Amino acid sequence: MVKATAKTHVKAFQPDYAVHPGEVLGEWLIEQGMTQNELAIRIGMSSKALNQMIKGHVPVTPETSLRLENTTGIPARIWNSFQVKYDETVARLNRDASFRKDAELLKQVPMNALRKRGYVVSARTDTSESVREVCSFFGVADAKALNTLWHGPIATRQKCESLQVGNIALATWLRIGEISSRGIEAPAFSRSQLRKSIPDICSLITKSDISKVMDSATEICSKAGVVLLEILEVDKSHAASALQWVGKRPVIQVSLRQKSVDQLMRNLLHQIGHILFQGRRQEFVAVKQGAKPELFSVEKRVEEFVNQQMTAIQKSS
Repeated sequence: MVKATAKTHVKAFQPDYAVHPGEVLGEWLIEQGMTQNELAIRIGMSSKALNQMIKGHVPVTPETSLRLENTTGIPARIWNSFQVKYDETVARLNRDASFRKDAELLKQVPMNALRKRGYVVSARTDTSESVREVCSFFGVADAKALNTLWHGPIATRQKCESLQVGNIALATWLRIGEISSRGIEAPAFSRSQLRKSIPDICSLITKSDISKVMDSATEICSKAGVVLLEILEVDKSHAASALQWVGKRPVIQVSLRQKSVDQLMRNLLHQIGHILFQGRRQEFVAVKQGAKPELFSVEKRVEEFVNQQMTAIQKSS
């Protein structure tokens, strides 16, 4: 059985201050006992412009770094790297300040689940880093982008019979499945192979051990290029199973919230039905108001397929 495992992260040291290359240049002048006026003459720059650069008001441009290379003996790439590092640090500090203003986000997402599974490892008091880790988990730059994603692509991809669109716990559960599937090797998806595997999958209902059923079903699905995962339920996600396409592969994830082989089989066949009859769509199964009529038609066809398979299983048992 393929299960999602907790992630481990090692946070690299990030300074909470930025050093402008002009400050480095100012220290070099002191060490050399050289005045700003003399250096300005040597590099062909006005004293005023050089002073602005040393104070950190203007950047060290690639052209200036080449002039400094000849004058100071310090390679231009070093001066350029100082400037890049400075710009990056300033941008990060500004971003972190913005993250601190987005603390409300942490009340919306299931933080306990993300911490327990290792996707958020920062201290609970570190608001900025916690928001950053949540955004990183969902693969977005900031809280604004995440909010747009929740009310756009994620909202149109969610389904459960009694589920409200926009369920953030469900979005979290689905994202864990997406992330977990990316490290799993499987052959290219084959629709014909999946059809052929249905009798083998149905035969698993005779087993009483749900873990062994999952193991066998995972192996059978893998041969057809379908990834089957058990993703522990996220509180309030209310999801038993889901289908999503990650790249060119269909990924079925189940929570086993209903620890029954019969229910597992029904959920698995339901998602297989969507792969066979719906094909590659952005929606798992449309249930939101205003959904396309043809998707309801597909849902009806899938239910008929599941019922046919379950009836055949009962007759053969």
